[in-house]
Amino acid sequence: SIRYYELIIPILYTMVKNDIALEINTAGLHQPCGETYPSMDIIEKYYELGGRLFTFGSDAHHKEELGRDYEVFVSILNRFGIKEIPTFTNQKYELVSIKK
Repeated sequence: SIRYYELIIPILYTMVKNDIALEINTAGLHQPCGETYPSMDIIEKYYELGGRLFTFGSDAHHKEELGRDYEVFVSILNRFGIKEIPTFTNQKYELVSIKK
């Protein structure tokens, strides 16, 4: 179950309604929590509410960390059948195929 459900669900709903992408950040995999930010239950709820726009983050602080665990991001999207991710220019997005 989602912690702080009553706060998070309206935010996710607003994101979906306004075509706002949810970032899946893999940095948490290397932290004590051992999971992505946000956690899978929130990712699943965003998808359940109709969210289909996901972006990738890895919180790279060193060049060797850039893109770390991208394959985890892709595997999460594969679970939902997502084949494209948005790229943004001037606050508008276009979908591009996921690079594996």
